[in-house]
Amino acid sequence: FHNHAYIGDVYTKMSKTRYRSYPVLNNQGKVLGAISRYHLLNYKKKKFILLDHNEGSQSIDDLNEGEVMEIIDHHRIGDIETSSPIRFRNEIIGSTCTIISKIYKENGIVPQPEIAAILCCAIISDTMNFNSPTTTAVDRAIAAELADIAGIHLPEIAKEMFSAVATLKGRSLSEILYNDFK
Repeated sequence: FHNHAYIGDVYTKMSKTRYRSYPVLNNQGKVLGAISRYHLLNYKKKKFILLDHNEGSQSIDDLNEGEVMEIIDHHRIGDIETSSPIRFRNEIIGSTCTIISKIYKENGIVPQPEIAAILCCAIISDTMNFNSPTTTAVDRAIAAELADIAGIHLPEIAKEMFSAVATLKGRSLSEILYNDFK
């Protein structure tokens, strides 16, 4: 098998033969190791936490091959199905990063200044500098707290961010439509 083969394909092929193990090759044909039936019996699916989306069409390909452990979002509830109960946090708020910041606070953790700056800028972006109809007082308060931690000034960083955004002039409809596509 090649090291990029899907586990499902490996399982199917192995179940049709009597061999116990197979070599695993890289793209150059070099042997990297071996896989056996034992490995497939003890295979653990990749685990995912979905952020800022909860619809299959917005997620990675073959998400169903993994295990969704948690969803943190602020959009409408979509079509993701899980095989067992999960933590699902969905709030009526302007930005998923506001929720992430609330999780920091709930756990008594102060984010590092660099992380606080990233979260703050994401809230500014998601809420269109607090002008989106989905913006809440919580978004504003959390962004102000993050700005203090990061040592940034909200109006200045917002101005800098939006001045750096490329204009829509000269872009195709497709480019505009897929600009913020998940």
